[in-house]
Amino acid sequence: MRDTDGNLQEATRRLATAGLRIATAETSAGGRIAAALTALPGSSAWFDCGEVAYSYPARLRLPGMVEADLQREGAVSAWAVRQLAAAMLERSDAGLVVAESFVVGPSGGLPGKPPGSGFLCWQLRGSAPLVKACRFAGSREAVFGRIVAEALAGIVRILESPEGNDATS
Repeated sequence: MRDTDGNLQEATRRLATAGLRIATAETSAGGRIAAALTALPGSSAWFDCGEVAYSYPARLRLPGMVEADLQREGAVSAWAVRQLAAAMLERSDAGLVVAESFVVGPSGGLPGKPPGSGFLCWQLRGSAPLVKACRFAGSREAVFGRIVAEALAGIVRILESPEGNDATS
């Protein structure tokens, strides 16, 4: 597993240095990214808010989610995480949003979307969203840990890039 604690320290340091607050839009991780970002003292300096839309009906209540589009594109898709990120930018004062949607497993996979697969999206206010497709192996808890670790690593990458547009390299 990746160095979640090191990524957490570095992500929050970079958020504080940049004077940015972050919001999270989570489906499958159930708030674990938000929990990691708020685990450190002083997190109100960098954390704005988070939303967990775990069920399909909850996702439909978010701004920009149209049922026909969600059915066509899929709840676990690049389109869905871009919509989640845009919804959180609309609903928050955050300068950066991270969104995720995964098939966590161990069951429930679909053709082309096996357990452990999904998408993360990072979006700086005023910039294009950056989406990364991921596939993580292991138990349900291991997949949750990898989602959080990759979300934090992406925050570091996007904030270390001079243009803030290199989160997926």
